[in-house]
Amino acid sequence: MDEKTVADLFKNGIACSQIVFSELSDDVGINKDDARKIASLFGGGIWSGEVCGAFTGALMALGLKYGHCKEGDVDAQNIGMSKLMEFKSKFEKEYGSVVCRKIMGYDLSVPEEMKMIEEKGLFENFCPKLVCRTIQIAEDMLSEDKP
Repeated sequence: MDEKTVADLFKNGIACSQIVFSELSDDVGINKDDARKIASLFGGGIWSGEVCGAFTGALMALGLKYGHCKEGDVDAQNIGMSKLMEFKSKFEKEYGSVVCRKIMGYDLSVPEEMKMIEEKGLFENFCPKLVCRTIQIAEDMLSEDKP
């Protein structure tokens, strides 16, 4: 995945969360269409400037690989939480936060600030870089346990 492809997907209505999760989908055994559907409502920090959609999309993939599903499985829960904290630390080291509006410097849920995001071209230049880097960080983590 490259930045131009990400920018083109944005222009065609595909959100950051969808791009990240679908790009990681092969690594976690889910098809791209299902990944895009699952992640479709998480872009732009759930369209409210909250937790970054790219970050959330990556967590979906990490959760499929490292998450727990059985009640009382504390060991599996601890593994998942450890991966969450590792990913969060790596992401925050690069972007200072996991919150969309803090990362971008603008809140896309506020019309005046959304206008600034568009005027500054953040969806064309900033977010594609973030999406590509997020995919790279998550791919590195997902491949850690491969033979």
